[in-house]
Amino acid sequence: MGRAFRQPVLARIIEPTSKLDSPEHRVHRARVRQLRGIADSLEATLRQPCRSKAVRLPCTSVREPYLSPAPLPRTDHSDRVRCDPVPQPLSFPPLPNGLDYLESVVEHLRGEPNQRDLKYAILHLQAATEVLLKVRLMREHWALIFKNADQANLSTLSSGDFQSIGLKETISRLKGIAGVDLPTVHRNGFFRLADERNKLQHYGLDSGSQSIESLVGLVLDGLLCFIRDRLRPDAATHELAVLDETQELIQEELKRIDVLVQAIWDRITPELEKRDPVVFCPDCHQPALVLDDPLRCHFCEHVWTPEEAASAYASEILNVTWHDIAKGADPVCRLCPECGSETLVGPSPTRSSPHDDYWICFSCQQSPPYERLSECLKCGELMEMDDETGTVCQSCFDEAVYKD
Repeated sequence: MGRAFRQPVLARIIEPTSKLDSPEHRVHRARVRQLRGIADSLEATLRQPCRSKAVRLPCTSVREPYLSPAPLPRTDHSDRVRCDPVPQPLSFPPLPNGLDYLESVVEHLRGEPNQRDLKYAILHLQAATEVLLKVRLMREHWALIFKNADQANLSTLSSGDFQSIGLKETISRLKGIAGVDLPTVHRNGFFRLADERNKLQHYGLDSGSQSIESLVGLVLDGLLCFIRDRLRPDAATHELAVLDETQELIQEELKRIDVLVQAIWDRITPELEKRDPVVFCPDCHQPALVLDDPLRCHFCEHVWTPEEAASAYASEILNVTWHDIAKGADPVCRLCPECGSETLVGPSPTRSSPHDDYWICFSCQQSPPYERLSECLKCGELMEMDDETGTVCQSCFDEAVYKD
């Protein structure tokens, strides 16, 4: 409401009462002044840019002041203030670019992927593979990703206006120059995926979904191993932050990607069959945590300290928490009679003996049968029964002998 529009209306209201001085007309004039103040306040508000805060209007009655909603933008385009965000440049450096492709693959594979999900999983997984392999090659020298390395220069690298090498040449240079020799099963998987991607991109693809899912799972597992073994160890600080973010996403989705789960088990099963004891991982709940130094789950790659593993195992696998212990449950993390560390838990099965119970020590990696250990009748600590000390532990037995 502008002043030009409002003035004649107010004049017509005030004019009949301008010569009168009765109490009723004085009240009327006061009311008009109040309305004029409201109109001025609204006009000033509408001339301001759009704001998120509420506008407090002048009180027009004895009730509480009225809080209006935020004013709408003006429809008068002559002096409208634009609130559009400033456009940001499109920026994807090589490592974030490759990891972004990888995150897209994970999003398409979660749950039960349909044909469209598999299509984009193939396209983006192939892109992620080529980009991340070249990231490792560039650590040797940036010129190595040029098809003609002798013609490489920084200006064309910055602009991206150059012909880069393909997948086969990338893998060849990684092995011959950088000394990075990929496992045969993963290398062959990368080549097979490149062939399937070319068919899909240029001609269309007509393959069985089971074979494609198996291939995608194999390549995704191989790429994750490459990131763990070849990209992470020499990564700069700012690169580690990006790698950690992607790894966290993948770990959250890991159990929901069936093709990846199967590919990982195909890879780690031969190794786990040689190792014992192997127990459930408190993080991914898969029977793939090898009692070794370091304590590492071969499925989710989580590395534990003995104390962290024992505490997490008690709460996540044995379902006993400190709250339960405070209410009277027996302590789960006990002193190991072998090494003296408070990292012994039980009863627990192992991968090789899923129907038997064992004590598991995450410090010395011992796993005696559960019935072999009993509590000392004097101090209550766990001990292994023997004929010499009877039903008390060696420490209590030595103490009793010394006193005598």
